[in-house]
Formats: sequence, C-alpha cells, structure tokens
Amino acid sequence: MKGGITMSFLIEPMETPESGCLDTLPLRIFQEPGIALAASGSLACLRTLYFQAKQTGKLPFFFWAAPTARDYSLGRQGRAILNIIKHAANTCGVRGVIFYASCMEVLTVWDFEGELEQISSELQVPVRILYRGPLVKRLFFSSQNSGKHSGGLGRPARPV
Repeated sequence: MKGGITMSFLIEPMETPESGCLDTLPLRIFQEPGIALAASGSLACLRTLYFQAKQTGKLPFFFWAAPTARDYSLGRQGRAILNIIKHAANTCGVRGVIFYASCMEVLTVWDFEGELEQISSELQVPVRILYRGPLVKRLFFSSQNSGKHSGGLGRPARPV
C-alpha cells in the first residue's frame, strides 16, 4: 500500500462459481451497485468497456478518457484521467470508483498514487486502481496475479 491507495492485479477473464462460465472483470464491476468504472486508453480498448456498460445498463457509471499519443509521450495523460476520476467520484449515487488503467499507464510508468494524492481532498468516495492487460503481468509477482476479487481489490501488488 502506498499513500493509502491499494494497488492490485486481477486476471481476466475469470470463472465465477455462480455462473460456472468465464466472466469478464468489467462485467463484475458493473454488477456492483454504486461502483463507477473510470477507464483510459485507446478507443479500441474503451469500445469493449462501453458495450459492457451498455449491456448491463451502467452507462451512467462508466467514465472514460482517450488521451492522445502526444499526451502520453509528453506525460500529460494525468490531466484527462484525473478529470474523469473527479467527475465519477462526485456523481450522485457513486460510492466508489475503480480506475481501469491501460497498458499506456504501465508503459509510461504513470504515478497514479502521487497524482491521486493531489486531488484527494476533492473526492467524496474511495478510488482504487486496477492494472490490467498483458504488460502488467511482467510487473507483478505471479503469486499475486491470482488474487480473488474483493472489496479492497486484493493484496497490494509489488513491482518486480
């Protein structure tokens, strides 16, 4: 845990005992009442999340940003991401926000915890980050990759 923010990693898709079939993590997040999903990344990545939010009737709880390649190369993606997190956290009916980080946040080694601390006084609800995608696997211990989904988003992950 760093600065009061829990970092974790969950593998998707994952099998749920209730369904007996593969279920994607975003769908499980959208099923939680009052939990907003904020995401960044390319439009190709965001497209899938949009359709999952629409399918579950949770579009009002889905917030997205698509920083440009220039934003990422100049390290300016934080402004767009923090704006959607603030918007999600201050939306009526939201009691928690999960930021669904993209591969670009991993590649650019974006300091989510540091940036989040700067706006923490403006947030009315807890915010957690969920690192995802193929690039994340190389950054975390494999024993922590199999963590179970929980309210606290599992154990803190440690970079390798």
